[in-house]
Amino acid sequence: MISDSMEEGKRDEQFLEESHEATKKQLKDEIDKLTKQYKKILETNKKEEKQNRSDYVKSANNYQENMNSYDYDMKTNTTAIEKIQKEYDESYADLQGVKEEYSMRMEEKRKRDEIAEIMRKKNETENNRMERLVKASEYIQAHWRGLLARKDAEKARKGKKKKKKK
Repeated sequence: MISDSMEEGKRDEQFLEESHEATKKQLKDEIDKLTKQYKKILETNKKEEKQNRSDYVKSANNYQENMNSYDYDMKTNTTAIEKIQKEYDESYADLQGVKEEYSMRMEEKRKRDEIAEIMRKKNETENNRMERLVKASEYIQAHWRGLLARKDAEKARKGKKKKKKK
C-alpha cells in the first residue's frame, strides 16, 4: 500500500508536473501572443504618433502663419483707420470753419437784405412823393398855361374889339 501510495504520489506528481508544463506552455504561448500584439500595437502607435506629431507641427505652423497674417492685417487696418481718422478730423475742422463762415455770411446777407428793404421802402416813399410832386407840378403848369392862354385869348379878343370899334 505504501508502494501504491508512492506510485500514486509519483503519478500525482507526474500529473502535476505535466499539468504544470502544459500551463507553463500555455502561458508562454499567451505571453508570446500578447508580446506580438504589443509590438504590433507599439509599431502602429509609433506610426500614428509620428503622423500626429507631423500634423501637429503643420497645424502649429499654419496657426502661426495665420496669426502673423492677422497681426499684419490688423496693423495695416489700424494704420489705415488712423489715417482715415486723421483725414476725418481735418475735414471736420474744415467743415466747422466753413459753417462759421457760412453763418457769418448769412448774417451779412441778412443785414444787406434788411438794408436793401429799408432802401426799397425809402425809394418807394421818395418815388411816391416825387410822383405827387410831378402831378402837382403838372397840375400847376396846366393851370398856369391855361391861365396864360385865357389871358392871351382875352387880349386877342379885346384887341379885335378895339380894332372893330375904330
